[in-house]
Amino acid sequence: RERSAEHGFFGVNMASTGCGKTLANGRILYALADPQRGARFTVALGLRTLTLQTGDAYRDRLHLGPEDLAVLVGGVATRALHDYQLNEEEKARRDNGSESSAPLLPAFNYVHYEGSLESGPLKDWLGKNSDALRLLDAPVLACTIDHLMPATEGLRGGHQIAPMLRLMTSDLILDEPDDFGIEDLPALSRLVHWAGLLGSRVLLSSATLPPALVEGLFRAYLAGREEYQRNRGRPGESLSVCCAWFDEFDAQASGHDDGARYLDEHRRFVDQRLARLAKVDVRRRAAIKPLPIAAGQPRDAICIELAGQMREHLRALHRHHHSIDPQTGKRTSFGLIRMANIDPLFDVARELFRLGAEVGCRVHLCVYHSRHPMLVRAAIERELDATLKRVNPEAVFHRPSVRQRLDATPETDHIFVVLATAVAEVGRDHDYDWAIVEPSSMRSFIQLAGRVRRHRSGVCPEDRSNLYLLDTNIRHLAGNADGLAFFRPGFESATFKLNSHRLIELLGPEQWQVINAAARIKERESLAPHDNLADLEHDRLRDLMLGAEAGQTQNQRPVHRWWTTRAHLSGALQRRDPFRNDPLGRSHYALLPDEDERVDFYHLPERSHPVPVRNLWREMAESDLPQGPGIEAWAVPRYLDALQELAEAQGMELRDCALKYGAFDLPGRKPEQIWRYHWALGFSRY
Repeated sequence: RERSAEHGFFGVNMASTGCGKTLANGRILYALADPQRGARFTVALGLRTLTLQTGDAYRDRLHLGPEDLAVLVGGVATRALHDYQLNEEEKARRDNGSESSAPLLPAFNYVHYEGSLESGPLKDWLGKNSDALRLLDAPVLACTIDHLMPATEGLRGGHQIAPMLRLMTSDLILDEPDDFGIEDLPALSRLVHWAGLLGSRVLLSSATLPPALVEGLFRAYLAGREEYQRNRGRPGESLSVCCAWFDEFDAQASGHDDGARYLDEHRRFVDQRLARLAKVDVRRRAAIKPLPIAAGQPRDAICIELAGQMREHLRALHRHHHSIDPQTGKRTSFGLIRMANIDPLFDVARELFRLGAEVGCRVHLCVYHSRHPMLVRAAIERELDATLKRVNPEAVFHRPSVRQRLDATPETDHIFVVLATAVAEVGRDHDYDWAIVEPSSMRSFIQLAGRVRRHRSGVCPEDRSNLYLLDTNIRHLAGNADGLAFFRPGFESATFKLNSHRLIELLGPEQWQVINAAARIKERESLAPHDNLADLEHDRLRDLMLGAEAGQTQNQRPVHRWWTTRAHLSGALQRRDPFRNDPLGRSHYALLPDEDERVDFYHLPERSHPVPVRNLWREMAESDLPQGPGIEAWAVPRYLDALQELAEAQGMELRDCALKYGAFDLPGRKPEQIWRYHWALGFSRY
């Protein structure tokens, strides 16, 4: 505590998924805080829903009241819908036994906080900006990282003031920092540098932190802390940042003023961690499954063949990994099929519905991705969160949506399948029996493996894999002129190119047979970035974060050089590498009902009235989604039914409710793309 206050603090929490890192992070910073002044820290996350989840966890598990905790999320509707669902869950449990935008913050900032504000110069200076005051006043703040980024992104205006003051007066937890795309890591490094510059403690939290990313962020923090010490430290005192490492086994600390020596200590911690992980029961075993699909076909044809392969795989996985319903004796399993992109996922889902299930089996299919209307996606997440939190394995059979399906149909095998993109991976506290993965990156394999048998102990037999890795992906089979396959998502690029796109040639048996964090958190002694998927990720991260210091020649402008040249103070780097830079952009839409409750497609321009764009969507009728025997949608409500229920509960007009909760974003800055929509499948390009 004393050393971290005097020299700064850079911590790494690498505990395995499902071990309670979220709560541990809060306790770590509570322990480091001055007990006379109390703890002040900010938890920055990448996703809105995870921000709300974290706020709930701190409120419930750490017993934080409204005077202690604020939650900053990307929109009033997101928070309101979350609160409505919490109230509904509370009602269900009992049955069974003013938010506004802030002028000093960007337009998408909304703060939920009920604490009292003390008078003082800062309050007087900010005047009537109550949201900014609450942002600063709350001892514990859970927010999406977008709300802190303006501290280092500001080029003009006042949006940087509030987040900069927050960084200056509180410690910082970065949750899953390695989940950000390669293009966002420069901005993340700037934020960590400013945290050091302003005197904050920093804690990174992820089970899959690569060494190059850790070293690069430490160098950023070290450079910032050096400036802080020069201006705020004791004269003549040497720089020695207090560094600490945590996992489910141990905690250790040491002081460092050099990136290379820091990395040596980090590697020793990782080696100790891997030695202990090797003794833990193996709950997930993987198998690489070949895809006998001819390359070069149209994507639609590939997706049709892929759906047939998926159908065979999920049946085989269910056979070996299921539970028995104690009431009916029916075999039941919950599985996840993770795909890289939404448009092909839509086509695979449509074909799975057409194929149906085998005799004696019933498939319950949930199609889960970001292109559902807000209230539909929230309903999906609410159902999955409640069903798949399987600390008590028998509880799943008491869920109404599961119980009703088991009792209503005669089949002896019931397979509940979530067909999803990466939204099902990071931060979701879900426990599946098995999973199938379309490859994109090593990190995605590890994160997804963390959702298999997440809450339940027991060894997975060596001859019964519960995680299938498809040998290649749709992008490779469809063929690209640039020859790239593992990108968007993934680490491959024109400079960092793989010689093969078959997993059996890209990974050694020790990297895939038992999926854990080892391949991600430790580099091999000699990297082969063009022939190994894990090496490619390490090589590209080293190139970006460390450049020539890591022996690389590709990147002449590595992140770590910024602090020595002070280029970050000019604004040029912020313009070159802005946070969440989206070349395509996004447009805001909603499904709005008319007086006869017929739904139509509307564009929602900023600060303007809804504009009907019915020529840009094709709503699929029930006949457009042929449904084979023994298959049905699960956990996805019909949009209009969900809207009517929510409007009645909120006492709102149906159209007003749709404007607030039926909105969603789609790629493209202008409404030009034609979209197809089905209530069970969401939106896909036409």
